[in-house]
Amino acid sequence: SSTLPSTFSTSLPSVQSAESSLSASVHNESISRQSWAPSITMGYRRNTEEKTSLNGFLVGMSFPLFNTQNKVKAAKQRRQSAELRLDQARQEAETEQRSRHQRLTELRSVMDHSDIQLLKETLPLLDKALYHGQINALQYYAEYNDLYDKILKHISLHCQYLKLYAELYN
Repeated sequence: SSTLPSTFSTSLPSVQSAESSLSASVHNESISRQSWAPSITMGYRRNTEEKTSLNGFLVGMSFPLFNTQNKVKAAKQRRQSAELRLDQARQEAETEQRSRHQRLTELRSVMDHSDIQLLKETLPLLDKALYHGQINALQYYAEYNDLYDKILKHISLHCQYLKLYAELYN
């Protein structure tokens, strides 16, 4: 029986997605905090409000006094929400990994307790028993079928074990 590694991978896509969402929320919050500076706009405009049309330059300035406060609050709440989603994703990932590790341990235990070598050694013995007339053909095929079913179940368990091991530790 092989021993299981003491650590396993926790880099699941759901956790990585939550981490990137949190970093985007933190970045968005820092940008919204920096948007308090006044903005200056300049442009060229044709004024057609009066009888005579005039072309000219337009200069304007905007002071975001109350708009910034709401943006910062919203960004902070989005960051807190992203932190909660990350915590939840990590807990779910840890629970899933523990469940997989438990299943892996159970599969290993079942495989260790099945005596596959004895099953393989029984097949030639059945051939000899049939050849010497100790069992009839019907008993022979029934026993062969039972042994092959057990061997196939063992192979299936082994495949499940290897697949789960690869998912858990890679």
